Amino acid sequence: ATLTLTAAAGTPNPLSNWSLDLSALATGSYTVSLAAADKAGNSNALASFTARVDKDSPVVSIANVLGSPVAGAVYNSASSLPANWSGSATDAFFASGTVTLDGITIGTLSSSGAWTATNAWALVADGTHTLAVRATDSGGHSATASAAFTKDIAAPTLSVTTPEAGTWQATTPLTIRGGVDDGAGTGVDKVYYLASSAASDHSADSAATIASTWTEAAGTGSWSGSLNLATLGEGSRILWTAARDKAGNWCAISSTAFSVDLASPRAVMGASGTFATIASVQSTRLAFTLSGTADDAQAT
Repeated sequence: ATLTLTAAAGTPNPLSNWSLDLSALATGSYTVSLAAADKAGNSNALASFTARVDKDSPVVSIANVLGSPVAGAVYNSASSLPANWSGSATDAFFASGTVTLDGITIGTLSSSGAWTATNAWALVADGTHTLAVRATDSGGHSATASAAFTKDIAAPTLSVTTPEAGTWQATTPLTIRGGVDDGAGTGVDKVYYLASSAASDHSADSAATIASTWTEAAGTGSWSGSLNLATLGEGSRILWTAARDKAGNWCAISSTAFSVDLASPRAVMGASGTFATIASVQSTRLAFTLSGTADDAQAT
């Protein structure tokens, strides 16, 4: 845009001083052209120069290099490129900018305002962190964008207290119990369990299989569940358990071996004997034999 300075009619400026108010103009670059004229109508183009009007602050963006938002993101052990970020600072008169992680500079903005930054992910502790980008323009305006994210790559720890390994269970339904802890992580999300015969192996079940076919336990600190032992059947059994935290980390599948015996033993008894009376001494002699069998399909 070109601006021309024109003196108001009837107000000559004998000192040749002048001023130009640019406050009504939008942000941008303008060409100012100066010309002088006397009362006889003689005029002369004196000079021209560029005037920059800067009213706006930079607009700053932050994203993962994959395009995903960083604010509110939770990165677990399976996350892709968690410590690779990018973004831009948009401003007509961008000057400079820095990228910080928890207050420590890890990158700078290019002359165009675009930026990328990486950090050694292994050196970022589990917990909540803040990524911030500050940009400044030539007019002295600055803007900061920040994004808080959480790193949680530690899986929860899971324990089973009932049934104890190697025990026999004779009452149905059986209430199973245990504990689960996620330490300083994002917290326990769900606990799952499955009971099977000793011949079945569920140690390699996928997360999708566990979530869709196993039973969700009640509780996320102390957890519990119920097993119908009559349906499960007698014999050697295995209780499989697994837990995941809110970041999506799964603990290793654990197994607890136990046995089920609901039926009482069966006993069969027989007896045989002879009786003899000796009249002369008025006495009775008894001879007998006891015999039988005991049977239990799950003898302990």
